[in-house]
Amino acid sequence: MNRFTILTGSAVAMIIGCANNSAPAQVQLPPSLNIASIGVAGTPDSNTWTPDNAAKSLTLSCDKAPLVIGIDPKPVDSTIDGFTLAVAGNCGTLISCGWLVVRVVSNDGTELAIASATSPMTVIGISEPGSYTFSLELHDANDNTLHASDGTVLGKEVQIDLLQPPSCPAANSGDAG
Repeated sequence: MNRFTILTGSAVAMIIGCANNSAPAQVQLPPSLNIASIGVAGTPDSNTWTPDNAAKSLTLSCDKAPLVIGIDPKPVDSTIDGFTLAVAGNCGTLISCGWLVVRVVSNDGTELAIASATSPMTVIGISEPGSYTFSLELHDANDNTLHASDGTVLGKEVQIDLLQPPSCPAANSGDAG
């Protein structure tokens, strides 16, 4: 499995070749991209992972609520440091455009990938306890994963254990008559 690293510093440019003889266009990348939080919707803030509250486990909800993932830097007007976030496939002719992808890989290797142009991102379908790796990536208009100038993926990876809720109400089987 690839390990993702945090890139810090000034904005990074990636060269994209053009079909004509003009100078190649440069993709302006944000200087960093991080997972800011992972939480279970509808549960207390104490059940949220953040870099400052780096609990390595979260408790799932009884009603199989989705996970909510926030990113840093938070997009402002659909941009992160000059890079435009759009719905997958909707960049048009913009050079510095793409979307966020969160990959969630369970300890058995099952992977779920979610593309989004917004933060926070909602992850539906993770309802079983276990160890999970959450990876954040930035993709370009051609759905390529963007890399920092040192070749590492521009993004972040976090490993968290999702725990079974301590007790859930029994399902109501209806009127016994």
